[in-house]
Amino acid sequence: MRQRITALLLCLVILLTLIPTGASAAKTPLSITAQPKNGYAAEGETARASVTAEGDGLEYQWYVKTASAEKFEKSSVTKAAYSFKMTAKASGRQVYCVVTDEHGYQVTSNTVTLSLKPPVEYTIVDGKATITATASDGSGKKTTFKLTVVKRITEMSADTLSVT
Repeated sequence: MRQRITALLLCLVILLTLIPTGASAAKTPLSITAQPKNGYAAEGETARASVTAEGDGLEYQWYVKTASAEKFEKSSVTKAAYSFKMTAKASGRQVYCVVTDEHGYQVTSNTVTLSLKPPVEYTIVDGKATITATASDGSGKKTTFKLTVVKRITEMSADTLSVT
């Protein structure tokens, strides 16, 4: 009986030494935790899309399609963020990212569009707002639009104008 207990304990010790322990045994499931978002940039500014992922040994590969292209092409960007200098010609560029972990698993991000945002300025004087936007057609020619709101302004920010 004593020999059986000793043999069982010896087997248990051997099994415990064969079981991996610590961080190297853990495998973090591959997942995208923050998707890229549609974005806007003024001409000459940097347009950017980024993805956040969890997993082991992550690699990133971005794919891009210009507004005039029919299909996506592999880009040279292999980081978590894709960026470029915005121009009228580059406006409407679509991108997505494929994230691969060290185990060979892949996840694909949402496709987003990066577009030219015309510069917009606004002023408020005596409850009247004047909004000025300038747009370029890519040839260097710029057109300026002006709108004056004469009703009472209740809220105004870079994205929203509320009047009553």
